Amino acid sequence: MCKAVAATEPGGNVYGGAQAVGAGLNKGILFMMAVPYVLLFIFFRKKIAGFVKEFRSAQG
Repeated sequence: MCKAVAATEPGGNVYGGAQAVGAGLNKGILFMMAVPYVLLFIFFRKKIAGFVKEFRSAQG
């Protein structure tokens, strides 16, 4: 989908030109990459905190 949007970029004078479209695509891609990790952290934060506490208190 991103490739199709980038390939069909008109003349370059719409909404700031090709650079604005590229910046928007980059932000969208970063957003789609970050959201699953944020959701996993929110859902499993108690288990993560428990693991960190156990790891810190481990002897050895």
